[in-house]
Amino acid sequence: MTKVEQFKRRVRPSPEQWTILQLLGLEFILVVAMFQWRITRAALYPFTLTSTIFHEFGHALACWLTGGRVSHIRISFDESGLTRFAGGSICLVLPAGYIGSSLAGAVLLAMGFGIRSAKWSAYGVLAIVALTVFFAGSVFTVISAAIIFVLLLAAVLFRDGKYTRHVVLLVG
Repeated sequence: MTKVEQFKRRVRPSPEQWTILQLLGLEFILVVAMFQWRITRAALYPFTLTSTIFHEFGHALACWLTGGRVSHIRISFDESGLTRFAGGSICLVLPAGYIGSSLAGAVLLAMGFGIRSAKWSAYGVLAIVALTVFFAGSVFTVISAAIIFVLLLAAVLFRDGKYTRHVVLLVG
């Protein structure tokens, strides 16, 4: 067997992975279609808030890693957010929101294909959301993050996490 044939055999997705890839493609088409109408866009609201949480947590994490202190994280109803901090390297903290949300999405997409890795990544998201609740600067932040936490925890616990991969891929 040549090296090319060996490589093709190693990278060929299993039937289960093909099913997940097809579901991911269907979810992508569904999300794009749902963003076109105001009524269906409302169903995606928890996911856009989760993206805002990842963005603001990116700022907070960069602040902590550069020696700063975060006073609060605020998520607004209009899907915007604010992270109040003191100290740290402002040159690293300011762009970290975009890097944090992009990196979180990429990690969730990469980890969503295995059952065990999807559960671990879901636990990571639960930790991020819990820290957001801990540093919450508004009632809306607490309520929205708590709802997202409960929904994700239900996905992890329902039927022993059978559907966690799909939820992680959709959030990613």
